[in-house]
Amino acid sequence: MTAARHRQWICMFVMAWCLAAPANGQPRGADTGASTTPVPIESKAAEARVIKQLRQQTKQIKDLIDGRLDVSIDPATLLAVDLSASQAGRDLELLLQELERGADQSSRRTDRKRNARAPRAGNALERARLALVEARAAFLSLPPAQREEVLSKHDARRRKATVEAASQRARTEVLAALVSQADQLEAFLRGELDPAIDPRPLLEIDLADLGDLASSSVRRQGFFGPDTAEEAPAEPGEGGLDAQIDAAKRRRDSLWRRFLALDEGDRRALFANHVQAIDTTSGPFAEQIAEAEDAAKQASEQREKALIDSQLAQSEALRLIAERRARLLRLKEAQARFEAELASRRAQTQAAMESALAWNRRVRELQDALPSGTARAKEADGLYKLLTQDLSDARRSLSLALDAVTSEPSGVPMPPEGDPESIPGDIDDGTIRELRTELASAGLKLQAAETELTWDRAASLRDAVVIMNQSRLRLFEMLSESRRDSVEGFGPEGVAQVKRELKQIILESRFHLLSLPREAARQYHQLRSAPGPAFMGLSQLALLIVLFRWWRKRADFTLEQMRRSWLQKRPQTQMTRGVSTFAWYLRRVRKPLEWFAFFGLLAWLIGKAGQIAATNYAEIIILWLLAGAFVVELIDATASRQGFSSESSAKLRFRSLRMVGVSVVAVGLILSLTVTTVGKGAIYAWVISTFWFLAIPIFLVLVFWWKDTIFERAKGRESSGLLRWVAAREGGFLKYPAAAIGGGYLLIEGVAGFFVRRVSELAPLRRFFAYLFRRGVQKSTAATPAEYGTEPIPPKAYDALAPRPSETPELVTGYMSDRVHAMRALVRSDNHAIVAVVGERGLGKTTFLNRVTSDLEPGSLCAVQCQPGGFSTLLREFARALELSDSATEKEILATLRERAPSVICIDDAQRLVRPLIGGLEDIDHLVEFTRLVSPQTSWLIAIGMPAWQYLRRARGDRAAFDQVIELDPWAEAQIATLVEQRTTAAGIVPSFERLVVPRQVQTSPVSDEERTKRDFYRILWDYSNGNPEVALHFWRESLYRRPPDETVHVRLFAGPTAGQLDELPSTFYFVLRTIVQLELAVEEDVVTCTDLSPAEVADALRAARVQGYVREHDQLFEIDIQWYRAVTSMLRRKHLLLL
Repeated sequence: MTAARHRQWICMFVMAWCLAAPANGQPRGADTGASTTPVPIESKAAEARVIKQLRQQTKQIKDLIDGRLDVSIDPATLLAVDLSASQAGRDLELLLQELERGADQSSRRTDRKRNARAPRAGNALERARLALVEARAAFLSLPPAQREEVLSKHDARRRKATVEAASQRARTEVLAALVSQADQLEAFLRGELDPAIDPRPLLEIDLADLGDLASSSVRRQGFFGPDTAEEAPAEPGEGGLDAQIDAAKRRRDSLWRRFLALDEGDRRALFANHVQAIDTTSGPFAEQIAEAEDAAKQASEQREKALIDSQLAQSEALRLIAERRARLLRLKEAQARFEAELASRRAQTQAAMESALAWNRRVRELQDALPSGTARAKEADGLYKLLTQDLSDARRSLSLALDAVTSEPSGVPMPPEGDPESIPGDIDDGTIRELRTELASAGLKLQAAETELTWDRAASLRDAVVIMNQSRLRLFEMLSESRRDSVEGFGPEGVAQVKRELKQIILESRFHLLSLPREAARQYHQLRSAPGPAFMGLSQLALLIVLFRWWRKRADFTLEQMRRSWLQKRPQTQMTRGVSTFAWYLRRVRKPLEWFAFFGLLAWLIGKAGQIAATNYAEIIILWLLAGAFVVELIDATASRQGFSSESSAKLRFRSLRMVGVSVVAVGLILSLTVTTVGKGAIYAWVISTFWFLAIPIFLVLVFWWKDTIFERAKGRESSGLLRWVAAREGGFLKYPAAAIGGGYLLIEGVAGFFVRRVSELAPLRRFFAYLFRRGVQKSTAATPAEYGTEPIPPKAYDALAPRPSETPELVTGYMSDRVHAMRALVRSDNHAIVAVVGERGLGKTTFLNRVTSDLEPGSLCAVQCQPGGFSTLLREFARALELSDSATEKEILATLRERAPSVICIDDAQRLVRPLIGGLEDIDHLVEFTRLVSPQTSWLIAIGMPAWQYLRRARGDRAAFDQVIELDPWAEAQIATLVEQRTTAAGIVPSFERLVVPRQVQTSPVSDEERTKRDFYRILWDYSNGNPEVALHFWRESLYRRPPDETVHVRLFAGPTAGQLDELPSTFYFVLRTIVQLELAVEEDVVTCTDLSPAEVADALRAARVQGYVREHDQLFEIDIQWYRAVTSMLRRKHLLLL
């Protein structure tokens, strides 16, 4: 680095340092704070102080360079320049000049030669400033690495000094704490400890002390050795700090040994004396005691004066008055001392609460200080014994306090009721009577104060017991595993803990019972002082009782009427059935719910008047009783509604449920009341461990009651090997064990069947159960030998079960009945609209239209069906419906429709107007335009297939061509079953399911095996058809066959094709099949146009599909065969070629 660049760098460094310095930067020395710029000189003394300050700062800079600067001084304060000072500019100029001169000099010149320059001119102040400038320049002229080294060394010395000072302070604080603890321990052993100090922390050996004992063999050997002379406290200057700390620890060990040498009685006496002294020497109680003692002292002085007056009296009358006055003043003194005693009792009462809060603090500190582990468990084990002892003492004090509330006579000194030596009225000046009246009034106040204090003491002790018991429960969770087991177990310690908890429960009960009269008196005084709110509360209570009685008289009739009215609503929907079922259940379980509502409102009213502690236990008891009654009633109602038992066993069922419910409620009440009173302690653990044994006699009683019913039901269940074994043991010596096993089996089967039935009502799970049943039937059929000699049902019966019979079949009115009624209302109203009825093939679009228009007059309806050929073909159908010629034009048809103005026009199979190709929506658009030209008083019902509708919706987007769209839902399982049974009955067929091999099932309802098999087979039909009635009817008739010669029609599982059988077809087949599904009825030319395939490819695909049975041809029209309809549509959906 060149000299010029070196000078530039130094100048820039100095300027930055100056700007960064504080405005009033001063060096922080140990004794003085040197300032860079002196204060204005007003006198010689001030100038001398400034010179001394500058010289000191100069010396400190030199000491910094030499590495001898005091560690308490920050170097930054020595080298800073305050630009706001009066001489700052000149000082900075001198510093920069000095740096410039130093840079021009030879690099060989040493600091010693620079300092040896000629003496400076000027006064002493100027010389001091120049010396400081030179010292700064000497430091700044050092190479940067050397300057950094100087500062680093000084910082290291400062850090070391700081650490040593902190260690010194910490050891000093430790010594002070040890000396204070030893002094307090000594005062406690003498019985002179400050009442505000808790002695228990003084006797705790914490983890640090234990570690010290572990590392010091001298302390361990001397801790339990012979007690030597008491260690004197070390003087502050005697030895080092370590020696003083060791001496303080030895003194504390000696005091701990003195405490351990005491027997249990002396230790408890120390604590008891300390508790009695709490708050009796300070605070409001001390003031009350002092005031009472002053009053007693004044009364004593007045009594002495009265006695002297009686001796100096000049007449017998005056002597008699003086003696009576002295006697009454003695009574006044006794009352004053009794008042002081009451104040002392209040202090003792508060001391008990303070002790409880101290235990709460100690347990909380232990919980927060130590993590869960062996150390905390060991510490908790030691504290638990002390806490239980103090808690036992508190319970004993509470028992005595409750006894005092009821039986302790008043100790207030009172003047006698009648004085046989009364002073005659002619010599009494009235002072004796006034004093007697004053003392009687004061005595009554003291009696009231004593009564209040007696109750307050009992209440405070009760709160203290509750707090200490809560601390015990928290400490119990921290105990070691062995100690916790012994406390909860059935050994001596567990029995003792149960006795203690029972005692606390008794005390808690006594306290709440004694509080009731006081609460009643308080409410009475409140009623007298403020009758308005009380009158309002009584009015609300009377209204509640009246409404409750009114409802109970009319509940059954009201709920039954509600149930019947919802059952009679048409159409019946899921909501109407659910409401009627809810009303039925509500009627069965209403009684406990009514009482629950009544007591809930009653508790709310009582809570408004004031919280009563005893009501908490009443609420628990009432809640358990009503909850038990509700559960028993609900289970009984559920079993009754499922029909699992006859009416003869209904009473037995309810009797059994009531016995079980009473047992459960009894156990639950014991647990809840125990937790509320004493927490989860030994009683709770005993009940949890033993209440299972209660189930044994209950189970035996239930077996004895139900044995006849169990054997009766077992005889009717031949399919179960276990139940057959049970039925065979009805009269043997295994009668009761067999009844127990059979009862358990039937109970589990019934409960499982209930849940299976409820779960299977969900649509996804219904399909899952149908799949499982179908797989089971297939496996059973495969394992069964083939059945020969069977024949199909007669052709007439087969045709009668066709999806589209020649005769109009009976309708299933429950399907879409709400939408049918809505459409009927629409077509009869003035709000005419264009409605699209959308659904896949076979779902019932035509039937829906017929149901909506079935009761219309003949002239009000015009119904046509689309045929293949487009809109022109539809016009010919309109012409035939209007009895016009086939060559009628569109205008003629429009004119006729306007003239006749039918209220409803139905168009069926409008999907044949939609072709999936460019320009394929012209016919449907023409139809929409055609609807706008007819009379606005006409409603249009247009049925369209779901595939064509999906194509139309995607092509037209949000353009509103229809006012309403009704999408037909898949049929429900029950509706499919109803349709199959209606059509089978109409065909004169009585099918038998007995030869249908089914897997073993859980009994989910009280029906026969054949009935259950039939219901599950209908579920298979519903699942395979996906709710399509046409598919379901087809496969139903495919499932029927005969077995000559009895001609009985039997049911077997149908063999429906699957979508997997179509996976190997060429891709051209998929497009051809999709087009036929979309058009429903398609001609070959339309298929060629829509698929954009060559005529040869389409012809080959149609021929192959017809041979395989996928499609069928009628009058050169192709449609998907119903046998393959579900398989084809499933395959097309899976390949994303069709959206239904």
